[in-house]
Amino acid sequence: MEVAVETLKKRNNGWELSITVDLSKLNLNTINLDYDSLNNIEDWQVTFKDNKLYFKGFMEISEPWEDEPIEELVKAAQLEVKWRADKLLL
Repeated sequence: MEVAVETLKKRNNGWELSITVDLSKLNLNTINLDYDSLNNIEDWQVTFKDNKLYFKGFMEISEPWEDEPIEELVKAAQLEVKWRADKLLL
């Protein structure tokens, strides 16, 4: 499973982040994720298309981690997305 940052955009009050999880290399005959399981992921808008999960989120600068460098926040977001994708595929 490959997890990659697709976009990172600075906004007035934070960062908009899109992360893609490529599931095409997994040995899954058919990946079928239901609408409810995708919509119940806290802090992320998740869609599934063409064997990829697309996670879109927003990190406000008013959050407690605002003093962390953006590179560290993105790494943490990638780890969270991988963990959430693993849970979806169980």
